[in-house]
Parts: sequence; structure tokens; C-alpha cells
Amino acid sequence: MLVVAALIGGGLALLLGGDDDPSTESVDTVGTTTAASAGEPTTTVSITTTSPTVAETTAVPTESEFFGPGASLVVSDPLPSGLSMDRADDALPFAQLFADRLAEGNWVGINRMLSDIPATDAELEASFGGIDRLSLIVVDASDDGFAVTLQLIGVANEADATTTIRCFRWSVSPDGLSSGGVYEAAIIDQLDYQATPESVFEDTTLMSTYAAGCVLA
Repeated sequence: MLVVAALIGGGLALLLGGDDDPSTESVDTVGTTTAASAGEPTTTVSITTTSPTVAETTAVPTESEFFGPGASLVVSDPLPSGLSMDRADDALPFAQLFADRLAEGNWVGINRMLSDIPATDAELEASFGGIDRLSLIVVDASDDGFAVTLQLIGVANEADATTTIRCFRWSVSPDGLSSGGVYEAAIIDQLDYQATPESVFEDTTLMSTYAAGCVLA
């Protein structure tokens, strides 16, 4: 650091010089008063340096409303078939877990949950590999006393920033989940934007169209 002494108005002022880059100095203000002789004015020198600029960093989220575990919604309770969600509630979490594994590309987990799936891992990848998040909307359900069969609208957020709407029919029993041997669900619509399951659910026109396309046989 450079120290320069100068005589100002009969007093001695210290001028400090340092780095050309002010960002290397911390904030500090110093008041210095010279000793004054009788009848001479007093001179005060204040030295202020600039504080460094700290760059702010923003954490990148690893999950969002378009990535990660899906949400589960129900059109009504009771459902259009008259079945109470008290019974269907037991099946829905299992179905959503299956949907989450599809979105994860967890084909080993899929084969463990769905024993009758007639598809290879390559076929599963081709059908579901582009999905980042898969949420389910229960359109209807039936109960035969052993298994609850869910008719579902799947809201699939794709890696290419689009949304595909799929129709699933899954049966959940104490033995696990069955698709009736059908692994590839029908795609009934494709949106050129990312949609949340909530936004689809709240759009009565879309829901009416999709529900009509996913009817229990």
C-alpha cells in the first residue's frame, strides 16, 4: 500500500493508495484529525473504500411441476360408476407408483409390479422413455370384489417440453397390478406445451373430451 503525506491548511493529511481494483478492499471509513496549533484550523480527512461485489448464485431445482413424481386426481366421489373412492383409494397409490416408475425409466421395477406385461425393456423405452413426469386422473373405476380396475387419464410431461394425454386401464388386486396384457396405452391427445394435471383437470372442455375417450368397457 502507498502512503502519501501532504500538508493541507497547516495540517498533515494521510492519503492512502492501494490496489487499482476497489473490489479487493473492505468497507471502512476512518476519520483522522490532525493536531492543531493555537489559532490554526483543524483538518479532517475521511478515507472510504468500496466493498467487493459478491455474485449471487441460484440453485437449479432437480424437480419441478414437470419433472419427478406425479400427482393423482379424481373426477368425483362417488365415481360415475357409483363406486366410492373409499375402495378405489386403496388402488390409486399403487397405480401412481407404477406411473412414477414408468417416468423414471425403471423397467426392472415395472416388471416386478406388472407380471403380465408383454414387452421388452427396449419396447418400454420406446413407448415411455421420453416421459419426465406422469400424473394420473381417475375417470372411473369398477370393483369385482377382488380387484379394482381403474380407468385413468395419464398426463405425461415429455422431455421435449410437450404433454401427451394417455388412456390407461389398470387393475390392482392383492396379487399386484395387471394391465390385461396391454402395456402401451393409447395416446389420445398431444399438447404443444407443458401442462400440469391440475390445469388439465380444471379445463372442463378438455376433461369432457378426454373422459369420453377413456370409458370402461
